[in-house]
Amino acid sequence: MGASGAGKTTLMNVLTARRPGKLKITGDVRVNGSKMGRNISRVAGYVQQEELFIPSMTTREHLIFHAMLRMNKDMTKEQRLLRVEEVLDFLNLKKVEKTLIGTPGRIKGLSGGEKRRLTFASEPTSGLDSSMAFIISDAMRKLANQGKTIVCTIHQPSSEIFQLFDTLYLLAEGRLAYFGLRTKAQEFFGRLDYTPPEKYNPSDYYIQTLAILPYDREACLERVEYICDEYERSPMYSQRVAEVQQFHAIEDDQTISGLFKSSPKYKAGFFTQLRWLMWRSFKNMVKNPFELRLHLILAVIVGVMLGLLFIRLKYNQQAPQNMSSVIFVLLINISFTYLKAVANSYAREYPVFFKEHDDNIYRTFPYYISRFLIELPVFALGTFILATIVYWLTNLYDNVRRYFILMGILILTELVATSAGSIIAVISPTFQVADALVVPIVIPLMVFGGFFINAKTIPKWLIWIKYISWFYYGNEMALVNQWTDVKYLQCNRKANSNTTCFRDGNDVLKLYGFSKTHYNRDLGLLFVLFISFRLISLTILALKAKYQRSSA
Repeated sequence: MGASGAGKTTLMNVLTARRPGKLKITGDVRVNGSKMGRNISRVAGYVQQEELFIPSMTTREHLIFHAMLRMNKDMTKEQRLLRVEEVLDFLNLKKVEKTLIGTPGRIKGLSGGEKRRLTFASEPTSGLDSSMAFIISDAMRKLANQGKTIVCTIHQPSSEIFQLFDTLYLLAEGRLAYFGLRTKAQEFFGRLDYTPPEKYNPSDYYIQTLAILPYDREACLERVEYICDEYERSPMYSQRVAEVQQFHAIEDDQTISGLFKSSPKYKAGFFTQLRWLMWRSFKNMVKNPFELRLHLILAVIVGVMLGLLFIRLKYNQQAPQNMSSVIFVLLINISFTYLKAVANSYAREYPVFFKEHDDNIYRTFPYYISRFLIELPVFALGTFILATIVYWLTNLYDNVRRYFILMGILILTELVATSAGSIIAVISPTFQVADALVVPIVIPLMVFGGFFINAKTIPKWLIWIKYISWFYYGNEMALVNQWTDVKYLQCNRKANSNTTCFRDGNDVLKLYGFSKTHYNRDLGLLFVLFISFRLISLTILALKAKYQRSSA
């Protein structure tokens, strides 16, 4: 316990090997004499104050996911599911086992107290009423009675809750003000003439006594220094130092060392991690029917609108502009829709990923692959619906083979666009920033896609943008697919007219500066962009996860 800014969270982060920013840390953390470091995650769990969940998961599904990835490998699925039942019963969550966890303002779900029972530890009673706060604290007391060591920071506990704890650790201005039995704290403060008034909550009194008030800062600092100095001169402090020295004399605790050897960093293998991450991502997608249906409904609406706008185009002198416009609008719609969807959804979920990765639940790679594999069929289906409606309504080249080739081009373009979206998501600190970055990043790439500016007239100092634009490669491939077999375009030019007619599809390709000979090159470069963008976003995500672990 301690007033705000006393150092409680910093201490908890240090104990669990999470370095708070650039803070310099000396000494080491030991359990039964064995040095911990990052190994502490193998013998202890740490739940930070912020509640981070996948909101569309139910209480039961959340516990199943963690049971499958956090329990020892030698445990069967039945044993894991039995443990889930025990936890639901123990935390009195049985009645809400099928309730979505939810998130305020977006998805209705569990109450604040019920969420705390899924995450309890750091600041477990903050923001809860007295009844719910007691339920949470009582659950921790029962776990402690089972022989588990529970360390938590707590703000303003009621007298009833305060009495549930065994040991009190008081911090003030980063210094130790008291560390001993809760029942002995009043005796210590009484010797310093700081006795809580009768019927006054002792915990409130201790925090107020150690608080630094802005209007009386000097006097408060002097009081805190006096209390901390007195504690360091007390027999209680000497006893604590002796206990620490006793543990330092132990070379190594074989029980703890054995735990490290028998308990790998990750409790589940790669494919188990991948399987359950895909399971959760699939559940998350299915339980967000609005977003899922919205993609498909918008594909139908946009497809019908675009198809009716350019319905049954004729192969005359207006065809090059009209049909090329249809194709480029398809590229724009697919790119913006799914790039923005990925940038937003990835950025929203990354805080949960960083927390779970930091707890050694799973590696970065299976998480990244699971997201890609789950979203792939959904986005491909949306692209298929949109392109199919537009293709046959607008009278693009009437050939089944050409139709499927265009479909492949559009899906590949969508893959590259979503890969770019994954980069935007991972470089953005919040999903709001990711949303804001989409337009300024995508618009220049779109402008250099060969529709607004002829590919051969781009200024040399800007030519590099063309080579990283999936619009350019996708547009060239799609137009080659559309115009290669068009042998004749109707021309109604009068005899004395100076108007130049497009004779066939080759003339149209020349207009845009495109060539049939570039087709295979474009295909290869789209794959290169897809792989490169994915590797870049995966690398950045892995580095951020590593940085989060060392600086959280």
